[in-house]
Parts: sequence; C-alpha cells; structure tokens
Amino acid sequence: MGGQKYIEVFYRYLGADVNTIVASTQNNEQAYVRDYTLEKVFDNNRTRYINPIYIFKLRKLIRQHNITHVILEHPYMGWMAVALQKTLGVKLIAHSHNIEGERFRSMHKKWWKLLWHYEKWLHKQADYNFFITELDLQYAVKHFDLNLAKCSTAFYGIERSKLPGNEQKITAREYINQKLKLSTAPLLLFNGNFSYQPNLNALLVLVNTIVPLLNNDNYNFNLVICGKGIPEDIRTKRFDNVLIKDFVPDISIYNLAADVFLNPVIEGGGVKTKIVEALAADTTVISTRSGANGVDKEWCGDKLIIVEDTDWTAFYRAIKANANNTKSVPEVFFQQFFMGNIVKKVKAILETRTL
Repeated sequence: MGGQKYIEVFYRYLGADVNTIVASTQNNEQAYVRDYTLEKVFDNNRTRYINPIYIFKLRKLIRQHNITHVILEHPYMGWMAVALQKTLGVKLIAHSHNIEGERFRSMHKKWWKLLWHYEKWLHKQADYNFFITELDLQYAVKHFDLNLAKCSTAFYGIERSKLPGNEQKITAREYINQKLKLSTAPLLLFNGNFSYQPNLNALLVLVNTIVPLLNNDNYNFNLVICGKGIPEDIRTKRFDNVLIKDFVPDISIYNLAADVFLNPVIEGGGVKTKIVEALAADTTVISTRSGANGVDKEWCGDKLIIVEDTDWTAFYRAIKANANNTKSVPEVFFQQFFMGNIVKKVKAILETRTL
C-alpha cells in the first residue's frame, strides 16, 4: 500500500545520513532493508496496539542505540511513544499520513470521533508534527490547537528526481502493448489495493459507470486495472476494452506506458500516492477533486485534470479530451515530491535544538 511504501522509502533516504532504527512487525522482509536497521519488535497480532510489554522492549532498543528522537508513523501506538518521551526524555515526532479521524468519518465509521480525540491528544503531546499535505497541517493547527511553529509538511516522496525521457516512455509502452497484446488505442490505467474500501468503491464506479459511458460513445481505448484484492465477480466478468491484471510486481512500467491514469476515488484522506507516482512518470492524471487532495495543481501544470466528485459524465469526457495530452509535468513537481528533498528538510528540522 502507498503508506507502507512511503515509510520504507522515507527511512531508506533518512538512514543514508542518520543512524536509523525501524521497529517493525515480524512479517517484514529483512532482504529488502537498505540504509537503516530493521528490528522486528512487534508481533503480527493486532493486540500489539495495546500490549504494554512493548514499551519495555522499545526502551531497551532506545538505550542500546542511544536514540534521541522517536518518529511515530500513524497514531495507533502513540500512547507507547508518549510513555517513552516522558520516561526517557527522547523527542517525539508525530509523522501523520492522514487526519485519521476524518478519514474514518468519510468512510462512515461510527467510532471516528473517539479516534479523532485520541489523535488530537497525541499531536499535542508531540515535540514536532509532520503532515502529509498543507491542508492536513492547516486542519490540525486549527482543530487540534497546535502551535504552527512546531508543525511542517513532509509530502509523499518519490524516488524520481526528474522527468523520464521520451524514449523511456515509448519503450515502456511497446513492452506493455506486446506483453498484454493491446492495440495502439489510448492506454488508461487504474491501480490500488482493493482491500481498502475507498479503492474498491472507485473500482466499482469505474467498471459500472465510467467504462459504459466510454463504450456507449464508441470511444476506442484500453483500460488496464491492476492491484491486490479485486473481487472475484469483477475479475471473472467481461468488460469491453478492459483488462484486469490483479497484482503486478512493478507498477512503474505501467505508469510510464499509460497515456492517462484514472483516479475516481472520493473517500479516505491524505495524498493518493498512486497519482503522485503516475505524475512522476509524466502521465496525465484525471482525478476527482477529493482524490487530488494534497497535490497542488500549480505543481502539475496541465498533466493533472480535476473534475468534481461524482460527476462521472465530466470524468469520462475529460478522458476523451486528454488522452493525447503532450504537455509535461513541470520541474517544480519534482522539487516538491522528490524524497531526497523531503528528507533533507526533515533532517534539518530534527537537528534544531529548539524542538
């Protein structure tokens, strides 16, 4: 999932300059670790979120490695982090991927308010807070009553620092066309982890509403859908001009090959990492307004097309109008989203003595 990928890349870049220990669950793969130390502290069982024994394991780890800062990814184990902050004097950094309470409210979870208050408490305890979008930062300052001087953004980071070459995109397209036996019609792409309800809901809109609109208009296209958790009834059903691939090991080549990435997601929070990665491949993105939260259109030029939530007629018309978009993503996009730049900013803040 996008958040997991963000965490791995973030600590890999941070670990290149800073002694970094990542405390994880048992089911992470040691073989993929680079530039940071992975300590498999937590069991995979969900009781890990409430098990106080982990405070003692983490205290031992902090003392063993002379740790000065604890960075918390997601709020769920925040009570443990606060306990470590109070007992060991380490600096607590809250690294928010979403306003989680609001995310679950958008998903109609009855208990969202309880999480919201816990989240507010945690951010107020932190010595410093990073948020994944400027909107989240402004929300937290206002609704969580945070000190703006103790807050900043740390966007979802990509590893590409500049536009791909035109030859690279042509080669990727030729490879995908040959591999999937596709025509030269515009190639549309949608991917995600469909065990996540907002992605699944977007998939249902795509195949049941947007695809029929395109087909009824006799529009010639190829749509590739890939990702984990696609329901059996969708995988086995035939949709004209649609190819369902399930999970693919390397989404980057699909992003490079596609003419248009589709993002009909209207729920959830934070940044939809899939659209950042598609834009980094210089692929046109058509997104709902909610789905584009946290990605400033000024950074993306004419490569990001935003339509209003649930206006699926406008969405399908935007596909037709932009399938042959020859503009490029501007350089400012990479200045904002390149992980090297993001980590440089975070490191400079962590090194200040005023936290």
